Amino acid sequence: MIARIEGKLVRLDGDGALVQVGAIGYEVMLPGYCVNALSDKIGLDVSLCTMEYYEGSPGGGNLIPRMVGFLTASERDFFNKFISVKGIGIKKGLRSMSVPIATIASAIENGDDKMLCSLDGIGRRMSQQIIAELKGKVGAFAAGAEAGAAAEARFKAYQAEALEILRAEHERGHLHSAWFKAALLNRFYAICNCCKCCCGGIEAMAKYGMPMLASSGYVAEFDRDLCNQCGICVDACPFNALATNDAGVERSWQLCMGCGVCVEKCPVQAMSLVRDAGKGIPLDVRALA
Repeated sequence: MIARIEGKLVRLDGDGALVQVGAIGYEVMLPGYCVNALSDKIGLDVSLCTMEYYEGSPGGGNLIPRMVGFLTASERDFFNKFISVKGIGIKKGLRSMSVPIATIASAIENGDDKMLCSLDGIGRRMSQQIIAELKGKVGAFAAGAEAGAAAEARFKAYQAEALEILRAEHERGHLHSAWFKAALLNRFYAICNCCKCCCGGIEAMAKYGMPMLASSGYVAEFDRDLCNQCGICVDACPFNALATNDAGVERSWQLCMGCGVCVEKCPVQAMSLVRDAGKGIPLDVRALA
């Protein structure tokens, strides 16, 4: 197993990097916080602690080797504990780690399910599952979390209130969307939290194919081993992208907008969101400030 690589950082994108070691280029999957930390290192030598796994089904004979990178061995150790939680695989674990590991570990130790719910793909039920399985086991990784807490404290009152509203609406299974006005020179002006039974924009898109909303840049996928075919995700999907048949639940790539409603509603954590380049670049609201 390759436990560490050192080489030139040739490319960096939203979920991985290309590291050149001699004449060989290694594709390395990265958690979000690592991407941010390496953003100014392109063209420079970097060192990553790594782990390897095989993606695919052994029975199908189509196993693809993958490499995951971290800044330190301690971060790799935490990740292995994190993905031991039922319902969190390697890909879901990587997507959720958009903030420093110390911050996540501190939230687990403090039973802060609201903070965990703010992570990509982690809903209320999953956050409670993480706390139940890992609390008391990750305290050693929480050192330095005070700095992250101080950054959180710098939010103004109205910003903290907005975050709390978004978290609450996420738990209710509502769709978050950002809206722009031509009258404001196409500038961002509002975030809307909608259910499919009341939103005219969702109805126009789902029923009549009118392009009212843009994709999040992600698509839903499900773990067939965890799925119990209850159909809750099918009923919850605002865009009719999920359906059941004799083979189980199927997803329409064309209709899926990557809203994440199915992820929150799934009672067995079988659903997750994956980045899909074919769906465009995710909107970063912070860049619109």
